[in-house]
Amino acid sequence: MTTEQASLDEAVVEDVTEQLDNAEGIQRSGLIFSTLRKLKPIGNHPRQFLKDNSEFPTGRSHQFKRLGEMIEEIRSEVESLLIFTQFAEIDAAL
Repeated sequence: MTTEQASLDEAVVEDVTEQLDNAEGIQRSGLIFSTLRKLKPIGNHPRQFLKDNSEFPTGRSHQFKRLGEMIEEIRSEVESLLIFTQFAEIDAAL
């Protein structure tokens, strides 16, 4: 994770930790599920979590940075690649 991703992740975890102290039963389960749904976009790219139309450079996400490196490695070998993703859409080029 990048520093930005780790910071966002920590903020989400701190927030839910406080909420879990006062939650019981189904509410507690709902908080845990919603937290997991928040953490996934942070791991993908901060912009996906923040929804702020900010820059989309690969340096803001370790996953995107590594993907870019892998693409370059494959291109240097003049190979083809197919990328499967859970993104419904993405408006940035790597």
